[in-house]
Amino acid sequence: MTMNVFDLLIAFLSIAVAFAGFTGVVSLIDRKAARVSVHIVSYRVRALNVAVLIVIALSILPFLLTAFALPGLSVWRICCAVFAIVGVIYLFWIIWVRTALRGEQLEGWSNTQFNIHVPSGFLSVAAAIFGASGAFNAMGVYLVGLFFFTMGIASLFFRLVLMLDDSKRNRDENTGSTVVRLKAGSKNALKRVGEIVGAPFRHVKR
Repeated sequence: MTMNVFDLLIAFLSIAVAFAGFTGVVSLIDRKAARVSVHIVSYRVRALNVAVLIVIALSILPFLLTAFALPGLSVWRICCAVFAIVGVIYLFWIIWVRTALRGEQLEGWSNTQFNIHVPSGFLSVAAAIFGASGAFNAMGVYLVGLFFFTMGIASLFFRLVLMLDDSKRNRDENTGSTVVRLKAGSKNALKRVGEIVGAPFRHVKR
């Protein structure tokens, strides 16, 4: 099977843009019903959007370098070097944002997601460094790194969708319990009114 590398880069670019377009789902999240702090929602949206911008830039980079008529191997080694630099900056940024959160700000935090993203990110960066040095296949390392970045975007978006689902479910449950309490209260009130109204008649009967 033959693979057109530039078609694959365009695919990564399209996927990243598509996920960015759907981040408006966050406006539908009832944070109180989803039991998640505004800081966590903000963190996930910012991390997702920054990752989208990185994937867009890294997907376009090989096209730009090719336009300067650079040798194919040099193009991919330069791309790996840029990937390593950008990846390290992004990883340390999300770690810094995470360490700044305290107490109630961490409501709704997912340690599992964070513990998967960061180690896999550093592995991708390490592989990119080897790719830039020529120890690994630069093109393969670069494409795999873009794949991991894209999967990170998908993971962050998935968490936003789960928060939306949780907020809707919890809101419906709260609404249902409120309706049940109102019905019970109405029945008790009607019963009490009936007792008050019927008291004189019971007295006359006696």
